[in-house]
Amino acid sequence: MKCEFTILKIDRPAKFRLPPVFSFLSFPFIPPTGQQIRFSNTFNNKHNPCNEHNSRNKQTDKGARIQVLDLPGIIEGAAEGKGRGRQVISTARTCNLILIVLDSAKPLTHKKIIEQELFSFGIRINQVPPNVKIVKKESGGIGYQEMVPQTKGMNSEVCRMVLKEFKVSCAEVILREDITVDQFIDVIEGNRAYIPVLYVFNKIDALTIEELDILDQMPNYVPISSQHQWNLEELMEEIWDRCNMLRIYTKPKGQIPDYDEPVILHSERNPTVEEFCNRIHRTLIDQ
Repeated sequence: MKCEFTILKIDRPAKFRLPPVFSFLSFPFIPPTGQQIRFSNTFNNKHNPCNEHNSRNKQTDKGARIQVLDLPGIIEGAAEGKGRGRQVISTARTCNLILIVLDSAKPLTHKKIIEQELFSFGIRINQVPPNVKIVKKESGGIGYQEMVPQTKGMNSEVCRMVLKEFKVSCAEVILREDITVDQFIDVIEGNRAYIPVLYVFNKIDALTIEELDILDQMPNYVPISSQHQWNLEELMEEIWDRCNMLRIYTKPKGQIPDYDEPVILHSERNPTVEEFCNRIHRTLIDQ
């Protein structure tokens, strides 16, 4: 039996590597009935009281279904369990993109606190896993190789001391990039989550041009005003650009092309035709 479709078009955004799931995080001084709800309603396109707090909403954007998790604000010490912060941050670990919503009129210390709490919980924001290979062995001691010069504190002696702290006496270590000791520890523990973060500064209508110029020097940020609906289209474009997905449009045999519901694949995995067929139906590849 022959397949009854043809691939018509592939539309691929070319930036970050992410499946389409993201969450909101904010500092607790931003009340959940304020800018978070208004910001969430931007994605819902309508007000729904059931979706106001800690909600799970699915919104279609450019043919892709995006799941939005609106998480409660976290406090200082959340990584240690204060204010049920461990439950909130553990949910953020499952997301593929984190939007940190901040009040642009508040001090940037709120941003630092959230970053520190995420770091303490094992979330490495806007980083990629270090290109380091550690192979444990039953005997032979510690083998240490540097493929590139190490300028951030790593050397064979430091490597052996760190491995000794983790009770690893026999292993082969290969460093393929210049890393720090903390990054090396992250590789050993192997439980770190590397998640991109986008800083969303709300209430820019209360800022001056000079203050906006200062914020503009910050990487990975988008200024918006949810009250006046300013710059929301750029925010959606930034989210889409960081969701490195493939939109594959199909044309059923004898029918017009389907531009409304493309097949979404994740380009970081280099998808194959078999994966495309399985996304449509599991038995299609056998036909």
